[in-house]
Amino acid sequence: MLSDIDIVFLANSSSNKSKEVLECFSSEWAFENTCVKVVTDARSGKAVSAARDLTFPISVCDDPSEVGTTINEVTDKVSGCDYLISIGWSHRVPDEALAIPETAALNVHSSYLPRYRGLSVHRAQWANAEAEGGVTVHEMTSEFDEGDIIAQQKYRIGLFETPLDMVTTIGELAAALTREAILLLEMGYTGEEQKGEGNYYSLLPWSTVLKYGIVNHVLRLLRTNRRVRVPSGQN
Repeated sequence: MLSDIDIVFLANSSSNKSKEVLECFSSEWAFENTCVKVVTDARSGKAVSAARDLTFPISVCDDPSEVGTTINEVTDKVSGCDYLISIGWSHRVPDEALAIPETAALNVHSSYLPRYRGLSVHRAQWANAEAEGGVTVHEMTSEFDEGDIIAQQKYRIGLFETPLDMVTTIGELAAALTREAILLLEMGYTGEEQKGEGNYYSLLPWSTVLKYGIVNHVLRLLRTNRRVRVPSGQN
């Protein structure tokens, strides 16, 4: 059991992923002398309600570009922060904020990196009718989704699963991997550099997701490897 750990979560207030991670993390973690606080980008939403139900103190950051100020206000109250963990935070975290935690600034990403970098990439994975997804906990850097990998795991995407089903799976897996990542870092693990090429996806509108997803799921049902893939930016 870990103890005397101070964690600040960066949560998107309306994100299913943020909600699922907070709820599952609470059930996974043994909270002995562990201080957990949540910074959100709004005063209401699914993740905010979950944090309140779990009695996690909440601070609202009205200006994401000034998130470092809000984090500092939080960490002053808990005498420092060991981990800053982004769970669906959809804004760039400034370098000065990344330097706040004493041990690590981590991001919980909804893919098996380096594949599918970007925002809400479960939408792109579903649109491409992928049979396999993943979750990665990696160190945050000034570049989106490019830090060293601390923990990651793949999962099976069923043919008839919806994007919401994927979010639930991602949340459960992300909570367990977050705990695993902290355990590894506490034991001195430094992570592994990302290897291979990846694709970057901006936030896809649902109209695009459905247009590609229906076609590609029919192709998957027909047991062909052919896909009409959603355009992405290479990086």
